[in-house]
Amino acid sequence: HSWCRTTEPAMRRRGVRAEVDHYDKIYSEEVDNSDEALLRLKTDCREDPTDPGKALLLAEAYLERDQAEDALKSLRKAVARHPPLRRNMDMIFAVANINLEQQNGAAAEREFEHAVSVEPDNVEAHLGLAEARFMMGDLERSVNALRKANRVKPDDVDILVLMGLRLGFAREPERRQEAATHLERALSIQPRHEAALLAYGDALLRSSRHQDALKHCQSLSWDQLQFYEWGVTSRQICTALVGVGSPESAVEAGSEALRYVSELDEAHPRKVPATIEAHGAFCEALVASGHHEQAVEAFEVFCDECPMAIHLHLKIKEKLRVAGFEREADKVFEAAAANDPVLGGLLAEYRQVQEQDRREAEEQVKTQRLLSMLQMVAAAAVCLGGAYMLLT
Repeated sequence: HSWCRTTEPAMRRRGVRAEVDHYDKIYSEEVDNSDEALLRLKTDCREDPTDPGKALLLAEAYLERDQAEDALKSLRKAVARHPPLRRNMDMIFAVANINLEQQNGAAAEREFEHAVSVEPDNVEAHLGLAEARFMMGDLERSVNALRKANRVKPDDVDILVLMGLRLGFAREPERRQEAATHLERALSIQPRHEAALLAYGDALLRSSRHQDALKHCQSLSWDQLQFYEWGVTSRQICTALVGVGSPESAVEAGSEALRYVSELDEAHPRKVPATIEAHGAFCEALVASGHHEQAVEAFEVFCDECPMAIHLHLKIKEKLRVAGFEREADKVFEAAAANDPVLGGLLAEYRQVQEQDRREAEEQVKTQRLLSMLQMVAAAAVCLGGAYMLLT
């Protein structure tokens, strides 16, 4: 019943699961693949409209068939038959989380807001609301929902870590420092919390606390086969060493980071972002250390292996341009864009956005100039009027 809870780490199964499990035993495996069993579920829901367990099980049967929209419709019908179910938290969470899995952030947000109105101190509801808002790109309101969850459970480590991670996306220096503060609090409660340890290193780097980040990362020790953790820590050490002015050592750490992430199984959920970040850090270290030709070669590998990382590609390309290797970097980047339709498409979209931003900036300049001219004319008119009064 994973659909009945959100993807946030602090979420828990809700109490109605016992009742749903009871119906699971009645219908056994037929729920997954039998039209007859589905018909029986529908009949049961109509005959006993007050039972949320039956409604949830029918929705799950649809989900087993990859029929998410039918699952949502069945839950809406259950509420229409028996309106008090609209305040049943399990029903609300079911609708909200199906919408989350369908990437429908707006619909999920409405359901989680309703959950908060029913149970204002329900931590799961606030976390779900944060997830829905983050899905829609609304970082500010996502963090606000997390703050409310934190007020309800101030010592919940998962919430503190999530706040640290989300605030790490903010641009404001004070927000990034706040991210580090939340992670420090999490580690004071649970010192070996792996996600907090890794997130804290990045929070320190985003706050430009390179020496603190280096000290923190070098104090960490992972099991031999924890390739992801070693990869992230090595990448953080690489970036920190560049920040403290030791680029040669940074190159070595960046190479280690790439070696560790290459050991990750292809199915590892964090392999792609870890690989992207390791490549980016390694390229930056090479540029900072003055190994520009090697940096161009590493940039080519980066573009080939990680075509989706256009934001980092452009960052590295700019650093190579400043170092005097603009032509070589452009050649690598354009070749990669021509060979990979994904990167080519992203580059085209990025250029469209750049062009739109340029036009908007030009319009703003024109508007500002026009306002300045109008202000000058108005000022001149006032001066002329005063002079005329003195003459007369």
